[in-house]
Amino acid sequence: MMLPMSSSMSHVLALLALVVVVRCVDSFSSTNEIPILTSAVIRVAYDGTFFRGWKASNNAVRESKVDEANAKHRPSSLSRQNETRRQSRRSRTLQRKGAGYGKVRTVEGVIRANLKKVYGNVDEQQIIIDACSRTDSGVHALSLIAQFRCKKACSSSSEDGPEDSENLIPLPFGSNLSKLCFVLNRMLPPDVRVVAASPTPIMHAQQFHPTLHAASKTYVYRFAIGNTHDPIQAPYIWQLDGSSG
Repeated sequence: MMLPMSSSMSHVLALLALVVVVRCVDSFSSTNEIPILTSAVIRVAYDGTFFRGWKASNNAVRESKVDEANAKHRPSSLSRQNETRRQSRRSRTLQRKGAGYGKVRTVEGVIRANLKKVYGNVDEQQIIIDACSRTDSGVHALSLIAQFRCKKACSSSSEDGPEDSENLIPLPFGSNLSKLCFVLNRMLPPDVRVVAASPTPIMHAQQFHPTLHAASKTYVYRFAIGNTHDPIQAPYIWQLDGSSG
């Protein structure tokens, strides 16, 4: 048997229900706040055709060697013109435009140059990038794991030494990794992409490092045998038959 409810009682119950709903919404929003991060792990894919590898150990030395070799074996003006004509439009675009395009073009250098802009045009020396492996010139990657972070300008910690989170700048965009990947991919050249990003794993004994904590690495070598090579797959396959060029 239901007793009749007065109007004042119904108003009180309605207010109580409203308070419960508001508290539930507040608790839900507070549990979904993005934590502030100072480093992240990214999965990178790139076409290494026009790269000198993932990282050049000494750009100045390599540039001087390239200049010396060019000075000794400098082609004639006609040969240079023919060589320029043979270059594809994509090759000339990648060599002429974008960040990190110099005499020694590396994947890490391109990513570092764009991270510098995302962090607000900081000094490139503040950007630290560690990778699980270093690929050579012309080698491609489908899933290379790297970690990046940005030191504060006043920080005196070395690149290889341990770092305190207080000496690191928080990730841009409020540590929103999805937005960070989107912005980076809009800035990066077409032969480099950040496939995914995640917070840096928390290690109890030591700090996480992509090289030291890599569970496995897979290298794929592709060969083709035949008199005629596939022009589409030619940049990614080693043609063993010398008659096909």
